[in-house]
Amino acid sequence: MENLPPDFGYGYGEEDAGMQEFHKLKQDFEEGARVHYAQEELEELADWYVSLLGFDDDARVQLARVCTLGREYYPYCGSFLLAAARLHFASHALDRARACLDKARILDPSEAELYLLEGLLYTAKKERKQALMAFGEALEHAENRQEMLGRISEELLRNGDREQAVPFLEELLTVNILPAVVLEELLSYYMDCDLADKALSIAQQHVDAEPYNGDYWVQLGNVFRNAGLDEKAVWAFDYAILINEADYSAWCRKFETQYDVEDYPGAYNTYQQLIQHFSPEEVFQGMYAWVLYETGRLDEAQRLYTDLVRSNTEDAESWYGLGLTYQFSGDAMMGVHCLTRAVQLADEDLDYGLSLADCLFEAGFPERSNLEYARLAALFPDDAELWSAWATMLHQARDLNAAMDVINLALAQLPEDHRLLYMNAAIHYLGGRTQAAMEALQNALALNYREHQEMFKFAPELRQVGTISEMIARYAP
Repeated sequence: MENLPPDFGYGYGEEDAGMQEFHKLKQDFEEGARVHYAQEELEELADWYVSLLGFDDDARVQLARVCTLGREYYPYCGSFLLAAARLHFASHALDRARACLDKARILDPSEAELYLLEGLLYTAKKERKQALMAFGEALEHAENRQEMLGRISEELLRNGDREQAVPFLEELLTVNILPAVVLEELLSYYMDCDLADKALSIAQQHVDAEPYNGDYWVQLGNVFRNAGLDEKAVWAFDYAILINEADYSAWCRKFETQYDVEDYPGAYNTYQQLIQHFSPEEVFQGMYAWVLYETGRLDEAQRLYTDLVRSNTEDAESWYGLGLTYQFSGDAMMGVHCLTRAVQLADEDLDYGLSLADCLFEAGFPERSNLEYARLAALFPDDAELWSAWATMLHQARDLNAAMDVINLALAQLPEDHRLLYMNAAIHYLGGRTQAAMEALQNALALNYREHQEMFKFAPELRQVGTISEMIARYAP
């Protein structure tokens, strides 16, 4: 809410008086209501417009006016030359930016901002060695070294110079630890480059240096999570929370990690604690709704999913979750309605389609279920689960011939899938083709004996058939 004008509906207390005064100053300047401005006022305006460079085209125009007035009325103040250099740098006029810096150096050679800009100019020209020297000078002259380090890194990363920022930060790491926001960018770079060991080493270095810094523990947890070490990630996030119970990022990362590894009871407990301190964003509410569903809290999940689809009718994932809550609470018709909407919004999502086909059959619409499976088979011909579910539905609908047709189509795509091979044998036997069934079973056992239970999952009644049991025993290792 920084610098909002009064008509935005925010009241100003004593602590907001500075905001109101700045808004009036900015308004007067942009409307040309005043002729004279104090040096401090122009510097404040310059800082404001510099912060908007790259986001607001009008800021360039206004900053140029500020720099012109400042240099005219306060020629011995280097801040306006630095602001002009910023403007030229943003406009890619590097020679003009350099000229402004050289003039500013005469006025105040100890200004840290001067060397920061100089480093950026060298970076833009791919002169890495000179850039590192300039950034080093900026750190030497800065009143707050850590703050300047963060600014340098932010500037480099904002301008897309990640390759320049990383070597600079690595050099500084030999004698420094980095601010958390800078460390996050560096670790992100390493993880994007699949350098997990390096990221882990640097994150651990920061935790060892400042073991009571919760931000560093969050970064260590992020590295563990990226490396697939989920238990260690949760452990690191727990340490961050122990240090600062009000660390929203740590709570969220812990919840996300538990969610991703399907530790739904753990995720439920974490979210319960999270909402004691914060109001999580909607993305976490959607995840929490799924946690409620997975932990058997169907009524709560249904209420939350209902709220989510009301707030966003185009949210396919929430329609999907809502459909499942209805289906598994016994209301297949409402399940069909919601799952149909999910498929309409994301018609190439296999899980949505499979759930709709299953729910259609459960609601008493086998023909529509069959059509949905056929649609999915055209999209995902190599998915064995799809073919298996389709054949199972037809078997349950007592249409063995159609089930056999589906299995034959499936085996044409996936000739060595063990689930399909065992189903093929079962359908032959159920259809009275005993010899073909035993031959198919023999082939399946030869390819994958360990999965022979798939036959009985499809047709449990075949457990009692002696010849089948004998054949299976013959292939036992």
